[in-house]
Amino acid sequence: MQIESKDINENLICVFVVLGTLGVYHLLSIETNIIPGLFHYLPRMLVPPLFLLSPGVVCGCIFAMFTRNIFKILFAGIVTIILWIYWFSAIFPALIH
Repeated sequence: MQIESKDINENLICVFVVLGTLGVYHLLSIETNIIPGLFHYLPRMLVPPLFLLSPGVVCGCIFAMFTRNIFKILFAGIVTIILWIYWFSAIFPALIH
């Protein structure tokens, strides 16, 4: 019974970490322009990959504090990247116009 409870807790933590990472990245990059300001000093070719991949890396690092399952960590990072790309390219521009 504890194994199922542990899995449910890890899955809930995963959902909250993904949503929290997306919320913080939305606030820091779209609302305040802090993250694009950090990328200002990087070469131009590195900015798009880092801007798109950094939420997934941060989410994976945060979620790694709660679980040792590498598959779940990678899955959380990949889901965060996909949701970030979807939010940044489809949902947020539709809300602006």
